[in-house]
Amino acid sequence: NTTITAYVSDNALKALAWSRNGSMLVTGGVGKQLYVLDTSLRPLRDPIPVDGRVWDVKFSEFYLGVALGDYTVRLLNDKFEFILKIDRTRTCRCLEFHPTLPIVAIGDGAETVAIVDYEEGEIVTEWNAGDRVNVIVFSRSDFMVVGTDQGIFSLYETVTFRKIQEIAVGGFALTAAFAKNGQYLALGTEGDGLQLIR
Repeated sequence: NTTITAYVSDNALKALAWSRNGSMLVTGGVGKQLYVLDTSLRPLRDPIPVDGRVWDVKFSEFYLGVALGDYTVRLLNDKFEFILKIDRTRTCRCLEFHPTLPIVAIGDGAETVAIVDYEEGEIVTEWNAGDRVNVIVFSRSDFMVVGTDQGIFSLYETVTFRKIQEIAVGGFALTAAFAKNGQYLALGTEGDGLQLIR
């Protein structure tokens, strides 16, 4: 095993994401900049200034999404040019691209989940999640999970975005991941650690 360490910012990093082909890593945090690095953690370009703290970064097949503390989500193209700005009413805490549709889900500090068609630049639907949203994850099939500060993970189907199940946990809902085969859902929390749902 080889460990490579790089000092890319004088501020705490909050988010990171690998490109789909694994050739680059994008990071960001309190310093209001995005860093684009190769697999040796060398910068591939100058840092990209953004208007707020970086809360989350995710790659889709064609775009990079960035959830920011200035109440926006920004989409960047493969040249790292800003192509779409999605305004929200509070800090955008997390985002997730749908695996096959031109949809990005956004969770914010106003307890709202918004489903946005990024090709049309329009909100498809939005709803109150009951508390600040920390994590949104799509499965490869037709499901999505949303986790909140209230310690609730809510499972939705992604045709009408109807809630089909709630899972209460003992602490902030911090992270979640569907298994690629869709048979398992792993949930990470502040209080209870890790739970596996089948």
